[in-house]
Amino acid sequence: MKHSFLATGLLSLLLLTACNGGASAAQFQQGLNYWQGKGVAKDPVKAVELFTAAADAGNADAQLTLGYLYMKGEGVEMNTDKATELFVKAAEQGGRDAQYNAGLSYVRGSGSSLNYPEALKWFKLAAEQGDVGAMFNVGVMLANGEGAPADLVGAYAWFTMAVEAGDTGASESQKSVEHALTSEQMQQAETLLAQLREKVRRASPPASKPALKMTTQPI
Repeated sequence: MKHSFLATGLLSLLLLTACNGGASAAQFQQGLNYWQGKGVAKDPVKAVELFTAAADAGNADAQLTLGYLYMKGEGVEMNTDKATELFVKAAEQGGRDAQYNAGLSYVRGSGSSLNYPEALKWFKLAAEQGDVGAMFNVGVMLANGEGAPADLVGAYAWFTMAVEAGDTGASESQKSVEHALTSEQMQQAETLLAQLREKVRRASPPASKPALKMTTQPI
């Protein structure tokens, strides 16, 4: 099985809403204005300066946005190590989109930035907050034994969570793993599923919250 990832466009990124208070939130918002040319002349260089200032001040939205730009090489020179660093800083503040992107960075990295255990850690955190793509990725990594010993019970549970959350493309992987489980393992999977459903229910942010996603395609 192979991972297949697709990053969303910058237009979706610009739908983010500044959620941190103070000057850094204002810098981030003004950076978006300069990036879009909204109320001011479009100026990507100025936008990046403002994003950087806000990110340095600890604004999670700015860190996430700037990380995306470094990952894609938009407005800045592509630098995947810098992108990973920024995603992790934002992820440490609890945002599921940043957690997903941190996981994605470690999966897509090379050399020291290729780190499956770290990828699995961040994908799990995002999945536990209801991110569907992260649910799917956790299933893949557990099925393949990437970042942790192979765990078909966990893989089945997370594929099922992804299917229940609307990722119909995960059903093929779910069924493939199901065929490999014993009746005892299926019982274990059902117990785990109940626990995961409750955890996600309690942790998922409101559906109306704008989100940046770098989503997966079905295996």
